[in-house]
Amino acid sequence: MNAKTVILNETKRLAQFSNEAKAEIRILFEFVTGKDAVVSMLEESDISDCEVQTIKNAVDRLLKGEPIQYVMGTWSFMGNDFIVTPDVLIPRADTEILCESVIRYINEKNIVTRVLDLCSGSGCIGISIAKSCEKAYVDCTDISLSAVEIIKKNAQQNGVLKRVNAFCSDMLEKCATYDIIASNPPYIPSDDIDTLDDKVRLFEPRTALDGGSDGLDFYRIIAKNARKHLSDDGILFMEIGFDERLAVTDIFKAHGYSDIACIKDYSGNDRVITCRV
Repeated sequence: MNAKTVILNETKRLAQFSNEAKAEIRILFEFVTGKDAVVSMLEESDISDCEVQTIKNAVDRLLKGEPIQYVMGTWSFMGNDFIVTPDVLIPRADTEILCESVIRYINEKNIVTRVLDLCSGSGCIGISIAKSCEKAYVDCTDISLSAVEIIKKNAQQNGVLKRVNAFCSDMLEKCATYDIIASNPPYIPSDDIDTLDDKVRLFEPRTALDGGSDGLDFYRIIAKNARKHLSDDGILFMEIGFDERLAVTDIFKAHGYSDIACIKDYSGNDRVITCRV
């Protein structure tokens, strides 16, 4: 079938449901065929019946509200590709600020560094750090066994399995001592989850979103327990909600942490809290 016809027909079908239909069909087309969508339309090239059916089946899933990341089963983060399923949170661009901050810190020190990616999910944070820092050895932990299996696959896919260790742990329960603890913990207040976009509320794992009644439960756990898992010169990097800087800062001040600072994301929102023991 003609690629232009498929792209236009499926875009029209999806446009009744999504304002991002053009972009999503382009992404799907290129993922399924391996061909540039614009060039394929201009050249009116043909694609196979199997590819056409795969695209239509994917659009059927999008029409039911499923995120395109889960439909494809993969997504890009920090320029790397990661397997994603409904067992793990979809990697988001905002979290790249956390990764970039840790990578910059490690590369400036230029020494062997032990890193913990706490509440790891897909492993996108820890694996991206390992890929960018040859001297980083990373433990990725999550309470979900399904997530841990995905982390292992992603570490292998990204060529860092020798420097990334993935295992189940209820927060810091089974963790060792590290120079850096990096975390994107659940931080959405419980009552706010039902107000989220359906793609998030209905498809992403609630355990990766729900931060308790005020969204701060996991920061309290980290503040209480991280001290004994950090080296003498250890440092914490934590993603926060855009409106949580003051509350998270107060939690860590109350537990005696020092050098508390905040890093903004590219939209100017408070995004990462750093602090030391």
